[in-house]
Amino acid sequence: MILCLGEILLDTFSSDKKEKSFVGGAPFNVYYTLNRLSSPSFFIGNIGKDEQGKQILSFCERNQLSSLLLHEREGRTTISYVKRKGKEETYTFLDGVDTLFEESDLDEISKCDILHLGSLLLRNENGYSFALKAIERAKQLHKVISFDFNYRKALFQEKEVLARYEKILSLCDIVKFSKEELLFYTQKKDIDSALASLSIPLVIVTLAEKGSLAYVKGKKIEVKSIKIEPLSSVGAGDCFYATLLSQIDSFSFHDILFLPSLLKTSLRFANVVAALKMRKVGALSGIPTYQEAEKYLQSIQYKGE
Repeated sequence: MILCLGEILLDTFSSDKKEKSFVGGAPFNVYYTLNRLSSPSFFIGNIGKDEQGKQILSFCERNQLSSLLLHEREGRTTISYVKRKGKEETYTFLDGVDTLFEESDLDEISKCDILHLGSLLLRNENGYSFALKAIERAKQLHKVISFDFNYRKALFQEKEVLARYEKILSLCDIVKFSKEELLFYTQKKDIDSALASLSIPLVIVTLAEKGSLAYVKGKKIEVKSIKIEPLSSVGAGDCFYATLLSQIDSFSFHDILFLPSLLKTSLRFANVVAALKMRKVGALSGIPTYQEAEKYLQSIQYKGE
């Protein structure tokens, strides 16, 4: 079972003077994808006692998402504003209550195999402190710890937050970066030297339309994606990573680390799920079920080479 901790919010898209809101937040997107894939999962997050919070609750009820715990807080729900110009998407944020967790939330860690944390926890002391406590509890219970780097310049004060990132990454078993995030964090000029500078057991890097790669035990495993005409990339990285985590959870972290062929197969499947998702706008729109992705994978005889 995978436990996702972190932000749940509203993504508000602005394009051609039109606005439309969707439920989102990277760790919640991961949880939702896991749910679509019928992978055992649980989510804990925080929403405000406001109209946006009610919108999120309504979404969860309509989609029959019962394996989650949402704390309703005094204050506002966090909102991410996404402005689209051509294929470029920029983000701004309206800060909210998403980092206000409780000590009792840590008790849920005993039920999971993988603890997955969202990066927005690191933007303030409340969230960062809770993330460290969650990781400490997970380590005591010998759980696998997953983290999505997901750096947002609009939210983070670079110097202070990068020090928090460094601490968190030193404690994790799996970390996902985009190519740009990896080079930014390591301050290297190429992927190979950036990967070699890290001491994380399993590093995952998304390469946009080129696919993805994994770095484990000094070796790089790279898998190409499928060609598709995307409508939006929002949520695609979360969808990809959730699918990969579901594969790791269904096998075992040990097997993934020591069987390169199994890791390559898992990356290939995650690439397909993420590519199919990009045919729709909205972080949680267009995510296929496991059966739909498997059927598509077989129909195109995709090997990811």
